[in-house]
Amino acid sequence: MSETWMGLIIGGSALCIAMFVVIGLYRRERTRARMLRDLNDQLFRQDTPKPDIGRNRLN
Repeated sequence: MSETWMGLIIGGSALCIAMFVVIGLYRRERTRARMLRDLNDQLFRQDTPKPDIGRNRLN
């Protein structure tokens, strides 16, 4: 019985540590994706010309 409890404790600890590692990696990936999306938006907005509102290009 003692070996069973020891195995459960070690296995539970390993699963708990693995869960925290997976949560950390998920958060890091979401942050990276958000930063890349924001960077793409900033670069896109810099390259696009601003519209001429109120001016007629034919005049």
